[in-house]
Amino acid sequence: MKKAAAVLFLIVMPLLFCFSCSGEKTADLDRKTLVVAYINTDELLIKWEKYRYLGDEYIKQRDKLARDLKDKNKALAEKTSISDEDKKSFMILRNQYNELISQWAAKKRTIVEEIRSVASEVIEAKNIDVVLDNCESSPVIEYGGTDITLDVLAKLKEKSDMAAGSAK
Repeated sequence: MKKAAAVLFLIVMPLLFCFSCSGEKTADLDRKTLVVAYINTDELLIKWEKYRYLGDEYIKQRDKLARDLKDKNKALAEKTSISDEDKKSFMILRNQYNELISQWAAKKRTIVEEIRSVASEVIEAKNIDVVLDNCESSPVIEYGGTDITLDVLAKLKEKSDMAAGSAK
């Protein structure tokens, strides 16, 4: 009995939905086409000089601090007794490393907000309804959609150039 009720529900509900759409609403729905676009964030971040510069600087600083921490840890492991000064210098290095990670996380949030802001301008100008992230590391789209990666990149560069020009 429960199985029959479930089957009836699955058949009746879509029909009720179709019949609940009056003529005018149905006509509007028929005319509406969903415009889907995508941004390849991997490509965007590789080609956007501002991000690439920040990323390169972060990696240099992070790697240097990581090497310093590793070297300090190795040196401390070889000692028979560790002084308070050794502990303090290790903690300073570790705090610098953690602070760098925190600063980079804040910069990444700022970058994401900047990309979203610029992307929303492109989306509005092109009357796009849905934008997906279709990066190479985790692709979403098999086919279709409009690639607006280069449009967003051009607008990001334009805004960077304008900001640099006004700073002079």
